[in-house]
Amino acid sequence: MNEHTILSSYDVILSDLDGVAYRGADAAIGAVEGYQSAKNSGVRVVYMTNNSARVPAETARQLTRLGIPTQPEDVVTSAITGVMLLSTLVPAGAKVLPLGAEGVRVALSEAGFLLVDSADDRPDAVLHGLNPDATWADLSEAALAIRAGATYVATNIDATLPKERGEYLGNGSLVAAVSHATGVVPVSSGKPEPTMYQLALKKSGRLRPLAVGDRLNTDILGANRSGYDSAHVLTGVTTMKQVMLAEKDERPTYPVFDLRDLTRSFEKPKVTHETATVGSTTVSISDHSIVINNMALGRATVELTLNEYQALVALAWKQVDAGHDMSWLPEFSPRWGETAE
Repeated sequence: MNEHTILSSYDVILSDLDGVAYRGADAAIGAVEGYQSAKNSGVRVVYMTNNSARVPAETARQLTRLGIPTQPEDVVTSAITGVMLLSTLVPAGAKVLPLGAEGVRVALSEAGFLLVDSADDRPDAVLHGLNPDATWADLSEAALAIRAGATYVATNIDATLPKERGEYLGNGSLVAAVSHATGVVPVSSGKPEPTMYQLALKKSGRLRPLAVGDRLNTDILGANRSGYDSAHVLTGVTTMKQVMLAEKDERPTYPVFDLRDLTRSFEKPKVTHETATVGSTTVSISDHSIVINNMALGRATVELTLNEYQALVALAWKQVDAGHDMSWLPEFSPRWGETAE
């Protein structure tokens, strides 16, 4: 790469899947081209997902079908990190009631745990991962085991799961039901805990990671907790306004539209007390008014280019940190296909 891009400083992407690589059965906007451009520049990609339902080989096959060639060893799931966490809490070979799909059951079996299906078997632990086919009876069986003293571990606590039609219930919503019934809040191994990031970096064999995700409170918070730089994409569940209002520990190093922006020319925003500039774009905020290159924005939903977005994010964060209420900001949407000026 001759020009400076975001990826100029990194040798591996630690990438989320749902909302970054794909949404349900479809590739996310810019994913196929973005990953390929990164690989062409010598950057490795390791995929991390809080979705524990599938085994890595199945996830790799899905990515490959979508045009993103992937090997099983390139995938780290929260089922794998959940079992790693569980191994520190109960003895080797302990009895575990798996409340999850194939990914959880396979990871537990490969680690040498004894799988049981009933609270009557007095399991030492319950490992709770996403299972789209989970029933009231399954959740109740887990609750009975937990009330009897089983250690409760969740692979992740994502409230929702992005799919083609919108936001479906995530594992965290089902965990909340069991916690409400038992009064027990599980420990979790998925993002935003650092375990998954550390394992993914180790698998990559590289040293300079960039974490990429679509959720501020898992992907980006986890990267910050791990001490890794991050890029946030708008192809998943988080809006532009939510990024602008993000708490400090949930702010990405690089707010972008999609994965293609990682290998495009990048300029860090120049921020003063009242303005922020990226390239030829200058943004200012005053008296509940936003001005971009001397033109005031209206209050309706506004489309932004990438430069406008990055400048406005930088300035909004400065205003929030100074104690200003920025909740008045309008909703914004990306001007897809027009990422630079």
